[in-house]
Amino acid sequence: MKKHIIKILIISLLIQVINITVSTSSTNIKTVEESLDIANKFLQENVLGYYGYFKETNINGDEINEVLAVKGTPAFSDMPIFVYGSEERASIDAVKKGAIKVIKRPDEEGIPQYRCLGYTYSGDLFANPVFPPRM
Repeated sequence: MKKHIIKILIISLLIQVINITVSTSSTNIKTVEESLDIANKFLQENVLGYYGYFKETNINGDEINEVLAVKGTPAFSDMPIFVYGSEERASIDAVKKGAIKVIKRPDEEGIPQYRCLGYTYSGDLFANPVFPPRM
């Protein structure tokens, strides 16, 4: 009986993940407002119970990165992500107290990658997952 319950739970979780992925990838987002609306509706219906968590500025007043909010980045399968502020300023903040002061490095294809993409909605650093390791 426990095995059946566990299987049912796993299947239901997988179905939810598939539905979320299909609904977001099948949406052709053209503006920041559309992207924010989709995310806020999802949070309202599935998590928080209220609309309006994400906004065009974060708690520190940094503006949303419009390109990432609409087009995303290959590191996140070109799905929209909410990153605020500039890559350069966030990367500088990331290394202020560190021993390594590298804020930007070229990846394997020679494309410069910043250490951070910006800041989260709550003002924390948003790391760049494709920032290359020391060569």
